[in-house]
Amino acid sequence: MNRIFVEKAKRMIKILLSPKKFQVKRIGSTEMCCKDFCKYLSVCIKCFEDNKEFAPQAVHTVNREFIIKVEVERALFHYNEAMDKNEKKRLQIIQDKRRHEEVLAKEQAEAEAKLEEEKHQRECEREKARQQRENDCREFEKSQAEAAAMLAKTKREHEIQRAEARAERQRAEAENERRRVEMNARHEEERLKREREFQSQLEQSKRELEARQKESEEKQKKKYKKQMKKIQEDSDKAIKKLEDDRKQDDDRRKQQETQAAVPPPAATNIFDVAREVVKVGIDIYTSSTPLGALNTVRKNL
Repeated sequence: MNRIFVEKAKRMIKILLSPKKFQVKRIGSTEMCCKDFCKYLSVCIKCFEDNKEFAPQAVHTVNREFIIKVEVERALFHYNEAMDKNEKKRLQIIQDKRRHEEVLAKEQAEAEAKLEEEKHQRECEREKARQQRENDCREFEKSQAEAAAMLAKTKREHEIQRAEARAERQRAEAENERRRVEMNARHEEERLKREREFQSQLEQSKRELEARQKESEEKQKKKYKKQMKKIQEDSDKAIKKLEDDRKQDDDRRKQQETQAAVPPPAATNIFDVAREVVKVGIDIYTSSTPLGALNTVRKNL
């Protein structure tokens, strides 16, 4: 064959029969296989040859009969296949059952033989255990007697040790009591000594405090005297200035009276002047600094 023709034929077959274009062929709802199509084509050709005048009706009838036949054949095939599977399963079950019965019979025989052997071994072991118990009983009685003797000896030794321990404990208690008395006496002496030291320190600190208080009081008195002296000087200056101002006011008032021919007002009472001076002195006393006292004087003037 021509090589080019073969290559093009392969390419055409790959294109026409590609998996993407693959579709299951159906007649109605029935899927059609290749072997079914071969039979179907032969039936259709025969129908066209036998019924040339009424070919379409004949084709419908052929399609219906063919589809029924195909469905029946497929149903029979699936039925036979299922029956074959069930028969195989049944035979397999029978064989498994026989094998299982054989295995059970063999295991039962082995179990009975093993049971007999174990029974014989248990009887031997029971006899050995009985003999061992008798030996153990004899040994136990012997050990009980030895233990009783040992217990009596141990009890005597324990009583002796307990008496010695009691005497030792009494001696220790007496020694502890003596130490406790000595320690209490020593603690009492130390406490009295600390109290005397604390009392002396307290008196010394009290004397120092009184001395500092006296010193601070003297300093306060000196400072107070200085402040009072300063206040007295400032008050004297203020009173003097006040008198000068009053004289100037009297002179000015007299000049105005003479000029206006108006009778002069009544003279200021001396008690009012004294009251003002006392108030100024009190304000100056209440001030904390000489500058405050001077400001107070100026305010009152």
